[in-house]
Amino acid sequence: MGQRRLNNAFVKEIYISVKVRQLKFAYSRSYGYFLVSFFQFGVLHVKCRSAGGQRRPFAKAVRAGDFIYVSGQVPSLDGEIVTGGIVAQTEQVIANVISVLALAGCGLEHVVKVNVWLDDPRDFSSFNGVFEKYFLDNPPARSTVQSALMVDAKVEMDVIAYNPS
Repeated sequence: MGQRRLNNAFVKEIYISVKVRQLKFAYSRSYGYFLVSFFQFGVLHVKCRSAGGQRRPFAKAVRAGDFIYVSGQVPSLDGEIVTGGIVAQTEQVIANVISVLALAGCGLEHVVKVNVWLDDPRDFSSFNGVFEKYFLDNPPARSTVQSALMVDAKVEMDVIAYNPS
């Protein structure tokens, strides 16, 4: 069992060796409990429970071979959408992406594709200002569209990372 600091939150990890692979069980204040489990054909699913312990019908991330597919992240902390404008919400979304990537053994330097949904297209420039702080050195391919989002969310992002193991 270990504990490490990740995005100003402590993540507790327990590793259980299973033949050739390891299972990792981790707790993150932002997301609640995660169970990382290996399935057939080298596909890894990062599962979690949302606020209130309700199950979500999707994984936070799936590793298939050398690719990690992170589900859409919204600006939530402890199950609630963070208050503030596009800058604060983009910072939280990227923090959430970093947390999920870390559970899959990756970082932002491994991200090769980003899909972004903005609630208001007038936020595009402010969003870019935050985005470039994290991706200036290794910019991934990116698509950005305008779409109505869940209540009070101004931005959502999903990412694809490549990390040969």
